[in-house]
Amino acid sequence: MTSIIQIDTPMVTVKEFSKRSGIPVRTVQTLIHDGEIPRFDQRLNKDKRGPLYINFIRLVELCQQQGKDFIDLNLS
Repeated sequence: MTSIIQIDTPMVTVKEFSKRSGIPVRTVQTLIHDGEIPRFDQRLNKDKRGPLYINFIRLVELCQQQGKDFIDLNLS
């Protein structure tokens, strides 16, 4: 079975990710800090106080890999 995921933007702010996922902003920040949610390594405007962006494409890639690993474990 193939799933199709359409991404309308390669990156989103923490606030936008929170809105789309239903996860509280503080929890999203903690998940980013713990490395569970990938972020862009540099802020777009080079200002340390600018918004932090989540790498949406990398997040989808990680989810696909985890799904594949899960299926491989259950089939063996």
